[in-house]
Amino acid sequence: MNITEKISKVLAIKISAIATNIAHTSTQACAAYALEEPKMPKSLLKKAK
Repeated sequence: MNITEKISKVLAIKISAIATNIAHTSTQACAAYALEEPKMPKSLLKKAK
């Protein structure tokens, strides 16, 4: 294995790790956004009182 192949392999592993971390973070953010409670409009708060 020459130096170019070694560098290519290391670079591919690093890019794969970064992409995996981005996908994991995006999935967590999407789940958190979906579970977040919507804000209640002020007009409904006034009617409830």
